[in-house]
Amino acid sequence: METTTKTTKTPKAKQKWGRFKFPSRPEVYEKFSKWMAYPPSTRDPKTQGEFAKLNEVSPDTLSDYKKRPEFWKLVADNKQKLQWEIESNQLLDRAFKDMEKES
Repeated sequence: METTTKTTKTPKAKQKWGRFKFPSRPEVYEKFSKWMAYPPSTRDPKTQGEFAKLNEVSPDTLSDYKKRPEFWKLVADNKQKLQWEIESNQLLDRAFKDMEKES
């Protein structure tokens, strides 16, 4: 009689973010990261729940996005772009006001 020894299975590494490495709705992921870059008082829609309804995703999905480190890097990049746009618009406004004064 042949005996077999059982080997213990090595557990699979648990994926940190569920089944998918990338978000299932990348357009919502991108849009949500841009929305998060704005100060809360200026966001439209005002709440994450309203944002979820408007974009037809679960609020839990948005919460999952917020658990991803790369999401916060994207938010930081979007904040920098937003800051640059604000500064550029302020410079343009000043330039136009200076032109009006000269006229």
